[in-house]
Amino acid sequence: MGFRKLNSKLLKVHHQRLATSCIPMVIEYIMKEESLMAWSDFEYQDNPSNSLHPRWIRKIKDSRIRFTGDIPYSGPVFFDLIDYELKNKRLVYISLQWGPTNWHMYAIFGKNRDGTYNLVTSLPGQRNCWVEIKDLRATIPTMNGVNIKTYRVFKRKCGPFRKLIKK
Repeated sequence: MGFRKLNSKLLKVHHQRLATSCIPMVIEYIMKEESLMAWSDFEYQDNPSNSLHPRWIRKIKDSRIRFTGDIPYSGPVFFDLIDYELKNKRLVYISLQWGPTNWHMYAIFGKNRDGTYNLVTSLPGQRNCWVEIKDLRATIPTMNGVNIKTYRVFKRKCGPFRKLIKK
């Protein structure tokens, strides 16, 4: 199964800084895992408007990474895409419902042989924690509004209008 080894040192230093900064927290984490951002940098979390308006993701200043728009839950093909990304050693950004009206962001980094997905996240005031969700396939259809984002990293910077190329 697909599994990406996380950097244990990064897990100790990266964290969610504000109560509402889980979107930029996960984007920063992915960029740090891909060596596209300094570990001490929290610039996306430090701008409170980034938590409320995720359109900023399209304008990330390091143009070697491109994130897709939100990909909503769409049945089994949704999990096929997650598995494809994991097989290619890429993290997957996912928003999961947390309570009746809240969502929280995670990065999926692995899938075990038994179908259990491994996710990493952080909460304000805590360091990153790793979570295993055994029934993700059964749980997601019951949630309202689950989305994922995938990404590609390019060897050199690309222009602002370059489209994602599936390999």
